[in-house]
Amino acid sequence: MGPGETTVGTLIRLEHLRPAVAGEELAVSSRLVAIGRRLAFEIEAAVGDRVVGRATHERAIVDRARFGRPQTSTM
Repeated sequence: MGPGETTVGTLIRLEHLRPAVAGEELAVSSRLVAIGRRLAFEIEAAVGDRVVGRATHERAIVDRARFGRPQTSTM
């Protein structure tokens, strides 16, 4: 990312595969799998060797100053 840029979330897709019992230690890992104007991540949650959930998450790179401005109506 360049100076003055930030990211905003655009998509999250979640799969709940198995239950985790209260008190179990949950390990979560993420991996950046695509870089462009959008960043794509793969996320996995596991209890030991048992995968309990998976997700994909996308973020768009935007100009911080432009993104923070209110939109003007054309109507």
